[in-house]
Amino acid sequence: MLERVIRLRKGVNRFTQLADDSDEVPNLQGKTYSAFKLTQQEWSKLELIRDVLQEPANAQQTFSATREPTVWRTIPVLEYLQETWERMAGTSTFDVLSASVTSGLDNLAKWYRKTNDTDVYFICLGTCPILNSHILILTTLLLSCSPRP
Repeated sequence: MLERVIRLRKGVNRFTQLADDSDEVPNLQGKTYSAFKLTQQEWSKLELIRDVLQEPANAQQTFSATREPTVWRTIPVLEYLQETWERMAGTSTFDVLSASVTSGLDNLAKWYRKTNDTDVYFICLGTCPILNSHILILTTLLLSCSPRP
């Protein structure tokens, strides 16, 4: 939704400029449409908010975009999201959202700690065929490169 509003920025601005004088648009009670006009700074902040919120949206998508079991992805996805948000919080570009990103990181940490309440995440991580095939390949490579007695 936010992405769409940003894409339609010119139309949104135009609407807030013209709606108050239009007979086709219902009047607001106690307000005008022009009161909702966003400044350049507010549009820039919306773009930053979109960028921050895109990360958990992408993370959620990794779970719903497949027909295979995905519980093994929980820990890696949470760690990736945490690293991404930490990078954002440490960047001057996102200073204006620093408190919000930090709050999101605190909430993320709470959910990450919840994975300690059960062994299922760790067990699934260890039994994931994709990860196991990578581990097997790496082990084979390491063994073939190590000196023999």
